[in-house]
Amino acid sequence: MLRTYSKQNKLKPLLKWAGGKEKELKYIIPNLPKYFRNYYEPFVGGGSVYTSIKSKKAFINDNSKELIDIYKIIKSTERNVFFNALYEIVNNWKILESITENNKLFFIKLYKKYSDNRIYILNIKNQLCEFILKHFKRLNSIFSSVFNFNADNFINEIKINLIRKIKRMKELEIKKNKLSDKDILDNIETAFKSAFYMHFRYLYNSDKKYNLNKDCSTAIFLFIRNFAYAGMFRYNSKGEFNVPYGGIGYNKKNFEKKIKYLKSDGLQQHLQNVTIENADFEIFFQKYSL
Repeated sequence: MLRTYSKQNKLKPLLKWAGGKEKELKYIIPNLPKYFRNYYEPFVGGGSVYTSIKSKKAFINDNSKELIDIYKIIKSTERNVFFNALYEIVNNWKILESITENNKLFFIKLYKKYSDNRIYILNIKNQLCEFILKHFKRLNSIFSSVFNFNADNFINEIKINLIRKIKRMKELEIKKNKLSDKDILDNIETAFKSAFYMHFRYLYNSDKKYNLNKDCSTAIFLFIRNFAYAGMFRYNSKGEFNVPYGGIGYNKKNFEKKIKYLKSDGLQQHLQNVTIENADFEIFFQKYSL
């Protein structure tokens, strides 16, 4: 018997993935049985279809080790390190918001002087360096626990991203209109969060250098996968991931909600009867051929 499709009470994909079928589920699900004895999926990706079906047993596969590590860790009963790492990212994200909010008058006043040509970019650089020195302890403490790797790189990213963003804001004003105080602060917050993202992108590309354990490296992968521009995942000729931060629209993205879903009993139960493989699809089919 075929089934009708409803968004009610269905599980969601684990993450956004290239070629994801979430938008096509309204066409796919009505053409599937209501229940499978055995369900096989050689290219599971984010799991849009897998999380929407019921089966006695499931066998899922993908050639991306980083993706499959997420499935395996979430299914595991030993996943505390992974989720603790994710919650540290969330907490640090909130710290960056508070730094922007608590110093809003400083940033608004500084930018408006630059916008009105009362000071120049060299003055901006000097005052931002003073700001970073003044708040160095607070900024440096962001990485005092799980991700205590090369915090100096993060501080440097803050300098780079703030200067770049402030220059870009003025260019946009010349082409369009003056920014409101809210727009100024949104852009400053974006600079801080872009710096944070870029630091984690650096850690992702340097995981062997810092000997990151699987739980922490998988947490980083999940974070940058959620906050990369347009959900893209692109690598340069050196094999380094090089997609920038998503921008202002990503500042308020609810990553904590995503984490709670990954910890949910519903998803955990759905994963209990699944065999998870990381192989070429032909090998997967050969192993589980009927």
